[in-house]
Amino acid sequence: MQFDVEIAEIVKRYLKETKDQDLSIAEILTRPRWKRVWFWWKALEYYEGKPMPELTIEEVKGTYGD
Repeated sequence: MQFDVEIAEIVKRYLKETKDQDLSIAEILTRPRWKRVWFWWKALEYYEGKPMPELTIEEVKGTYGD
């Protein structure tokens, strides 16, 4: 669970800075796992320059579930 919170903190910061969405950690944790993973990858790309995996949203949903 700690890793999920760490992901949520990064996603929270990313969404605030890039989408002007100020969600709480609790709100982010209620989102489907695939969506948290997707935005975590986007945040890593944005902050650290790590490229996103070449997966479609459908592939991410299939891997991480709804």
